[in-house]
Amino acid sequence: MAKPSEVRYEVHVNDGGRWTVFTDASTRGRAIKEAQALLGNGKFDAAKVTEDRGQTREILVWQKEAQRVQKAETITPVEDAPVCEKLDDFYVFEARITAGRLLRQFMDTRAITPLEFFHDTGLIREFTRNDDMKLQAMQCIAGILARKTKKKPVEMMDFLENIADEMTKRAQALDDLDRYSGTLDGGIGASVAEIAKMVGPGERDVALRGVLARRLRKSRDWEGKLIAMLDLADKSTGQDGFALIDEAIAEILDGSEAVQELLGYRRNLATALEVMIQVVTGAHRQGGDDAPTVLSRLSATIERGQLPRARASLTDRVIRTLSSLAPLTKGDRRVQQGAFRTLAQQLIGSTMFVNSGALCVAATLRAKSVMKDEFADESTDEAIQVMIALLPTFATKLGYLLDLHGTDFGARSQEHIISCLADLLASITSVAQIEERGASNERIVRAAAGIRDRLLATTLPQEWRQRFAKRIYDLLITHANPSVVAQAAPAARQTQSVAQPTKSDQVAANRAVTAPAKSAAEEAKRTFAAGEILFSEGEAGDIAYLIVSGSVDILKRAGERDIVIGQVGPGDIIGEMALIDSQPRMASARTTVETIVNVIPREAIKARLDKLEKFDPVLRRLMGTFVDRMRDFRYISADS
Repeated sequence: MAKPSEVRYEVHVNDGGRWTVFTDASTRGRAIKEAQALLGNGKFDAAKVTEDRGQTREILVWQKEAQRVQKAETITPVEDAPVCEKLDDFYVFEARITAGRLLRQFMDTRAITPLEFFHDTGLIREFTRNDDMKLQAMQCIAGILARKTKKKPVEMMDFLENIADEMTKRAQALDDLDRYSGTLDGGIGASVAEIAKMVGPGERDVALRGVLARRLRKSRDWEGKLIAMLDLADKSTGQDGFALIDEAIAEILDGSEAVQELLGYRRNLATALEVMIQVVTGAHRQGGDDAPTVLSRLSATIERGQLPRARASLTDRVIRTLSSLAPLTKGDRRVQQGAFRTLAQQLIGSTMFVNSGALCVAATLRAKSVMKDEFADESTDEAIQVMIALLPTFATKLGYLLDLHGTDFGARSQEHIISCLADLLASITSVAQIEERGASNERIVRAAAGIRDRLLATTLPQEWRQRFAKRIYDLLITHANPSVVAQAAPAARQTQSVAQPTKSDQVAANRAVTAPAKSAAEEAKRTFAAGEILFSEGEAGDIAYLIVSGSVDILKRAGERDIVIGQVGPGDIIGEMALIDSQPRMASARTTVETIVNVIPREAIKARLDKLEKFDPVLRRLMGTFVDRMRDFRYISADS
């Protein structure tokens, strides 16, 4: 049991039906006095005091409702809406979600989803009789549609008036749906089959949505509605019409009141976010096998990949909550920072963080506000550095930067992101470092290949895309042929201040391919004076070069002159692409100073590729694919 000194009393206020923690106090009397003062200022609907001993369930100490006139219901303006040209368009999922957000107060007060609203005559009439709210809603949507369709707002208002009438008539026609409701007992597929026998093809979807809306309407709280849909999902796996169950659950999760009710009492925002992340990733486990909680059931269903819209809806809520200014905990700056680190690790270890630019932005914004030093100015660049430090592998660090750059927020920090990418890639000396230790060779190669493809597909400036992708390509070549690059290692160490491969990295590289003994030709070194041509664009290639010292310009023919498009130095291999795919050279190579190279003949490359084909055919094919894609992308390597 907690000591008396550890007990805290939280003061909650209710505004518009939503409870939030306003402050806390060390004594019961002080907390009640604070709650009474808040209730007396007329700004809140109710106030209460709870006792905080670290328990999971709320201990109520004091509660009182305010004596005030009920607020008139109003809309929540939306900034965007899908274009709807006919009645059926308003029943599409995206349109229903927009309606739910627009009429959030109306929906939450009655604990209904848009699906229920659109298929219930009484609810539609209740809305249309509220002249003020109806006018606000129609003006908001009419303005958006007028902007998108280039029509006049007055025309859109008339159009929406007609739609409201048509929707009411359709809902009236569905009033006898009770005779279909029993069809859901066998699952959504059984309902589809039975309804198809009773109505025409054009009315099947309308009737099916109406039956589902009736099943939702039987429950008067959010948890009951979710349980009803999960029960139906358990009966309906893989059946026709299952997407409607997914949409219905997504509508429930789109409402903040519903999510708050489903989450129940949580000590702070950080713990609420942790639970949401667990549910989204299918990792939430609470309650025994005989009696799992509704969130555990939802999590398990999401984990099976059956609820993509519901997963996206809850993910969007995590993103919006994480990027808000609401404090994660009630503690000081250090407590906030600790809570964020815990959240970040949970996000990073999940699939949520992969290919999600919006989530990367949300995490960066939270890091920007929470992880800064006391009294320091907020800095996006420093927040990005914090996120890089939190990420565990080079693959996740590079992926985060690429996802972030793909957003408007990240594009504004392009220069810093390029700098971070350059630093990370310069510090990688083996593709085995990209993934976590112990990862299989195939996983390592696929991770590197994925990063290279993403680099080429980004909106980074072309020069940097090509330079970064070339770095990954070179690492893959080295991974497949570790003995080739070893000859230039001493010279490379003199000119590059990068970390050297670890013993485990070298072991992983050696496993990728066992190199044959070096031939006399391969051992041969050649020295070129400044200005000499190593090979020319368009000619056939039978040798490659590994630069030991000096530097080489890569040139591309443009009209009547050659343009320098890149420069390579010690440790770089040039001319290798023509040896791998037997295509003509795509560029010329010319020394800038006296340069020493190791000559790598076609036979040496072929022997290694044949050996690689035998020991790792997947990697061999990936290498061929890399070369093809580089040529397709007009990638500028030493050959291109």
